[in-house]
Formats: sequence, structure tokens, C-alpha cells
Amino acid sequence: MTLQELQNRANNFNGNNSSWNGGFQTSEGRKAVDDAIGLVQSQQAVNPLEWSDSLAMAAKMHCNDIGPKGLLQNLGSDGRTYLDRMAEYGTAGFYHGENLSYGPETRGQNIVLNLLIDDGNSRRGNRSNMLRSNFKYTGIATCTHSTKGKMTVINYAETWSPNLKARLAVEAYAALKTKKQAPVPKKVDPNYWNCHKPTNVPAPRPIGRKSSCS
Repeated sequence: MTLQELQNRANNFNGNNSSWNGGFQTSEGRKAVDDAIGLVQSQQAVNPLEWSDSLAMAAKMHCNDIGPKGLLQNLGSDGRTYLDRMAEYGTAGFYHGENLSYGPETRGQNIVLNLLIDDGNSRRGNRSNMLRSNFKYTGIATCTHSTKGKMTVINYAETWSPNLKARLAVEAYAALKTKKQAPVPKKVDPNYWNCHKPTNVPAPRPIGRKSSCS
């Protein structure tokens, strides 16, 4: 599916302008897409990543920090790195990384393809992170960006051990989610007992109220 999507994009260029998905301007034109196609065709497939709620919390921290400020950077507004943010919620292994995506796109697959193409990034750092075989865990957060509309943060780690703060936060969120999903008790008609009492069992009749039995 990824290769077919990339080929569809490659066929919609006129110079640096793409007519794909409503149209937009790129830095490199078709070249970056063709590079990605060649790599996908030649590289061995990587294994799916395991989701981590606590890595997603670290990603959300960066989203909530730089999104409202309109910043475009991996460093937080306080100068902290993505590894500093991860350390708030756990311990990563030797290999770790972070990808950032900006723009109005909200469809997950398109965000992934944008990072894989990595247009305008000579080092192709986003692409490299996405295709690393030694990354095993990921956490993702998307939020509003004041100048780009939306932004997405993706954190990666080879190994990941959430700390107590993260575990408690995950448990609290799960409990809140369960509470919200609990069914709301139905209100009982005060005359229900009078209308549905078992045979030969006297039932108290509400004082001052007429029966609504039909």
C-alpha cells in the first residue's frame, strides 16, 4: 500500500508543484518521492512498532509546548531535548528518536508518507527514523499549531521502561475513560412497584400520588 501511494504521488508533479490531495508546493519536486520509492523497493521490511502510552505523553508534552507558540523545532521552548521529555515518563534504550510533522494533514497514512518522503530535508532524518529496524516502541501526539494548523510528534525507542509517574498517569486515564463509558442508571418510576408487584405480595402505595399504571 505504501509503495502504491508513493507512486501515485510521483505521477502528480509539475516541477515542484504537486496536484495530489488538493495541490501543494514542494522543495524538491518529484526527486524526493522517487528517492523514497527506490528505498522502499530495496530495503527489507521493518517490524511493526509497539504502542506506548507513556511515550505518547512525552510527545504530547512537546506538542502542547511549541504548538501554541508556533515554533518549528525539536528543542522545547525551555531548551529541553526530546530525550529530556522522555525521561519525564521513563527510560529509553540506546537507540531513540523523534519525528515532527507540520501542516493541515490529519490522515495518519498521509503524515507517515510525508515523513517518509522527507521533502526538503537533505539528511532525510525523518525517513531514517521511520525505517530504523532497532526501534521497537512508539508514542504519537497530534495537536493544533498556531501557524501550520496541525502538528504531529512521534517518539521512538529501542527499549522503553515507563516510570511510576507514567504508570500512575496511564492508570488514571484508563479509570477516567471507564467511568465515562459506564452506563447512566435509569430513573425508576415511583409507581413501578405498584404496577409490577408480585402476586399476593402487598406493595406500599406512594402517599399523595395517583397510580400511573395502564
